[in-house]
Amino acid sequence: LVFRFVAGGGSESHPSVEGPGEFAHRGGIVDIFPPDARLPVRVDFFGDEIESVRHFDPETQRSLGPAGDVLMTPATEVPIWLGEQVAGRLRELDFDSLRPEDRVVWRRHLEQLEGNQYFDDAAFYTMSLLPDAATLFDYAPGALAVVDEPDQIAVAARDAEMAAAANRERLTANGELPASFASPLFPGAKIMQGLDQAQVRLTFVPGLPGEDGASRAVVEGFQAQPPYAGRLQHMAEDLLALREARARMLIVSYQGRRLRHLLAEQGVAAEVLESLDEPPRAGSVTIIAGTLAEGWRHAPSDLVLVSDAELFGRKRIRRIRRGARGVDRSFLADLEKDDYIVHVEHGVGQFEGIVQMSEGSGEREYLAISYAGEDRLYVPVDQIGRVQKYVGISERAPRLSRLGTADWTRAKKKAQQSAEEIAAELLDIYAARELAKGYAFPEDSPWQHEFDEKFPFIETPDQLEAINDAKADMERARPMDRLIAGDVGYGKTEVALRAVFKAAMNNKQVAVLVPTTVLAQQHYDTFAFRMRDYPLRVELLSRFRSRPEQSEVLAGLAAGDVNVVVGTHRLLQKDVKFADLGLVVVDEEQRFGVKQKERLKDLRRDVDVLTLTATPIPRTMHMALSGLREISVIESPPERRLAVKTYVAGYSDAIAADAIRSELARGGQVYFLHNRIQTIGTWEERLRNLLPDVDIVVGHGQMPPRDLEEVMYRFARGDAQVLLSTAIIENGLDIPNVNTIIVNDAWRFGLAQLYQLRGRVGRSATQAYAYFLYQKNHTLTEEAQKRLQTILEASELGAGFRIALRDLEIRGAGSLLGAEQHGHVSTVGFDLYTRMLASAVDRLRGKESDEPDLEIRAVVDLPLAAYLPDAYMGTYAAKIREYQRLARLRTIGEVEEAIADIRDRFGDLPEPVANLAYLLRIKARAIALEIPSITVYGRELIIRVPTGLHVSRGVLLNEIGRGPRRSHQGLLWPNFQRDRQWQTKLLSLLDALLRWHDHADAPPAQAATGVGGVR
Repeated sequence: LVFRFVAGGGSESHPSVEGPGEFAHRGGIVDIFPPDARLPVRVDFFGDEIESVRHFDPETQRSLGPAGDVLMTPATEVPIWLGEQVAGRLRELDFDSLRPEDRVVWRRHLEQLEGNQYFDDAAFYTMSLLPDAATLFDYAPGALAVVDEPDQIAVAARDAEMAAAANRERLTANGELPASFASPLFPGAKIMQGLDQAQVRLTFVPGLPGEDGASRAVVEGFQAQPPYAGRLQHMAEDLLALREARARMLIVSYQGRRLRHLLAEQGVAAEVLESLDEPPRAGSVTIIAGTLAEGWRHAPSDLVLVSDAELFGRKRIRRIRRGARGVDRSFLADLEKDDYIVHVEHGVGQFEGIVQMSEGSGEREYLAISYAGEDRLYVPVDQIGRVQKYVGISERAPRLSRLGTADWTRAKKKAQQSAEEIAAELLDIYAARELAKGYAFPEDSPWQHEFDEKFPFIETPDQLEAINDAKADMERARPMDRLIAGDVGYGKTEVALRAVFKAAMNNKQVAVLVPTTVLAQQHYDTFAFRMRDYPLRVELLSRFRSRPEQSEVLAGLAAGDVNVVVGTHRLLQKDVKFADLGLVVVDEEQRFGVKQKERLKDLRRDVDVLTLTATPIPRTMHMALSGLREISVIESPPERRLAVKTYVAGYSDAIAADAIRSELARGGQVYFLHNRIQTIGTWEERLRNLLPDVDIVVGHGQMPPRDLEEVMYRFARGDAQVLLSTAIIENGLDIPNVNTIIVNDAWRFGLAQLYQLRGRVGRSATQAYAYFLYQKNHTLTEEAQKRLQTILEASELGAGFRIALRDLEIRGAGSLLGAEQHGHVSTVGFDLYTRMLASAVDRLRGKESDEPDLEIRAVVDLPLAAYLPDAYMGTYAAKIREYQRLARLRTIGEVEEAIADIRDRFGDLPEPVANLAYLLRIKARAIALEIPSITVYGRELIIRVPTGLHVSRGVLLNEIGRGPRRSHQGLLWPNFQRDRQWQTKLLSLLDALLRWHDHADAPPAQAATGVGGVR
């Protein structure tokens, strides 16, 4: 019942719950994150009874304690639990008038409604077919109603009804909507009737009495509050004048106590209150903790309201960050049948799945891998760490290795030598940079703190860490070379802005280098706007500027009058001279040519360099380069960011028109991308005929720079509704009001381009939509179909780190490793090569590798059925992920924590999992004692004791009895299974050896005998 309610309430099913509106079901455990809750809850069932309800941490997935009462609210406003009632009305409609393809969709939706299943289009049916639909007035009949511009609301309601009627007529005529289907809109007349009862109306024009003749309170006289933008003295003078006029001043800010102190220094006394229960006194200044979009002045009531927007030039909303879905960058989490893999010892094979096999040691699970010549290898799941998903440089399938030959060993040896050569080069570069002298910037000034506070969004944890890392680098007396890697729209520009401001305010010049002219213009606008209140001169150098303008900028740079310059590769030309260059910011370095990269290498020797990239850095590459090149990875999505809803379909005018009109109806704008300049004029004419009342502008790279600049300006200002363009919008264009993108002939683009294009929308808290369309008469290649399928499926936040394994990560790896390494990467696979690189770097630096240990430290093979059952784990991905984690465990503490975690997340351990836990405990103790193996041969249990481990006869007698005996193989325990307590005794023996080994004085080492020091 709980499971059906949660699923029917619009919550989405995930392998693990990390964000509001998600749930996970694993055996007797149901994890739920109620939409309005601060923390998710874990409900533990025993049959139909609830045993416990606990809060848990969405990041660690560990329980935090009892939850008490939990209010379960739906994750959607759609009453899907009334689906059967809606389905009953839907069955009465005539589907025969529909087109065959639409009839299939409607019948599928009917089945989903009958089962009370939530789906994306459910709201369309419930709003239309539920007889007792209500408005907000019905839920709050006695509430104070305030209406802002009622006449404009009436016009908007009428326009919406007219547009809906026209749309309905078209859909019915096309066979996409049953003729008798009810309108989903509430009648406009009834809404206006409710609004007419409003007690307060806000308007710039004096209103008339309501239709019933009753007078209404018409509030007039509002004025915009002028901005202070951090100019505290100006604000204090204004407040003192208002106090003299007996005005009541209310400041709403999260900087309350700091603000009171700053105002007191200017002679303005202010009172800080937690809440406001009565109107402020005349002539008073009151500060309340909170947030408002903007302030205002109302002369009739002598009230002045000031918000953070006027104080600091920002509209910042601070909330407690709730769990947001992170990024699963595990190579094996999405391993599927027929994927290519790499085994450390045996080479490249093809994954056939996880199989259960019953051996003499009991039921176990294995990775089945096929090799060349119909060879097959079964890898125990506890060695899953020795297997990685194969990722190569090209799209071509790799050559399968042949078992039992030296080919793989030779290939691996060559790759290892290559990795060691690169590691040595990297260390040379690192050492030279460490010795280089740079400028050490001072710590943050008050102006820097003020600038940082003007950021209008909430910094994510990763973003804050990247900002602090960059500032710390700048404060060191050596040149910075930091790479900021983050998904599209994750806040890399803000990291750069704060570094640029720090440099410029310390009298150092800054160059911001970007790959395209359009992006240069956008960055220039952003930097100039953010720095407008400070004594800094920001300029643009690109082909958007005329020759005289460029000459003026160049002169300003040479004289030191220009503090910040944003430009394309034009900045790297020889005629560009800086008076005192201190920082270079490079956006997407891999898009520059060889000559530009060489110039950048020269710059790195002398000045601080901050590089931004949307190319994800693989974890192994990050590990390899950590300490050699500073890297900050931004993985956490921005607060309130929604994943872009993605659709892949054949093109039709109806789809394009509906998508555009739906976006315009909510006040947004649309990108329509057609990447062929030869036919873009034809598509402009087609769209204008299709949408005659829509303002469409066209932009592409072959337009005169001034014309393209004007088009971009018009669209960015909101003067145009649709931008029809080529792929010039692919990189960096950031217009938050654009939340629908339509990509025509999407099959022509690579996966990385499709992902970058989708990243142009969804950059605010508004739900965004991406339509990837193809011509129905065009036959798609298999590769194109795969690309479109991948972009459709990988729609979650941060998906770039997953879908980009081939298209993005390898591109990034290529720029970091160099083209000459591509052959080695193709041979052994990307992940293994970068592990080799990480190990080589660590070896040369004389430190222990942070990479997972690929050596098998202890083999434990006992006659127990030990595995993770499918029914217990819930999903295949969860099972793979747990096997990966368990394979990395080394210490007793790690094992105990992992077992507690599994019990907490998945419920009581069934027998196979309890046996697996036992084997892990034995293995951890064997590793601690350096015992190479504990295995069974025939009816004997054999413990191979290493030289130096002294086992006393007393310990053996005390823990096991007289059963074990010595041999050249080690300790032998004949017929051990006759003892029903053999498992307990074996664990007890190892614990006793650990205690004895830790506290006893070890005698001199003996020669290796196979039995160590048994006596």
